Amino acid sequence: AAGSGPGRRLPMAEFESRWRAEVPLPAAEEGSAAAPALTPVALAAVPSWPSPAVAPEVAAVTPAAGSLPRYKVVAGGGCDTRASLPLRLLSRDECLAYAQTMRLTHIGSTTDEAEFPGCVVWQEKHVEFNERGSAAAGCESVERNHGRCVCAEV
Repeated sequence: AAGSGPGRRLPMAEFESRWRAEVPLPAAEEGSAAAPALTPVALAAVPSWPSPAVAPEVAAVTPAAGSLPRYKVVAGGGCDTRASLPLRLLSRDECLAYAQTMRLTHIGSTTDEAEFPGCVVWQEKHVEFNERGSAAAGCESVERNHGRCVCAEV
């Protein structure tokens, strides 16, 4: 029939009523302000961790072959040269190279003075570099939030 079929444009009211019939929305309590906010966008799944945009100057960092340190993921303490296995903090470029080598997502840099300085792996999948952390905070400062410190063997 003319005016029907897949190529036919529906009036907005008809489209909305068909859409609401096919996509059930959760019921809001009567008088709740949540009712008008329920839209397909509001109901869409939000990722638990954002995907960072990689700045061109960061993406271009590629250390020379053989220049990477031996990495050590530390549980407790920190990167201390007095330890039985002398360790040091990673530089920002070494931290980025660690993320690339381990195929983890580098999420950028922070300046949190209450946390461990240097390279931190969060939730075993995200790597972040802390510019101004406190060595006194130790790795325990990030372990509480599922983080682990990464050091380099000296």
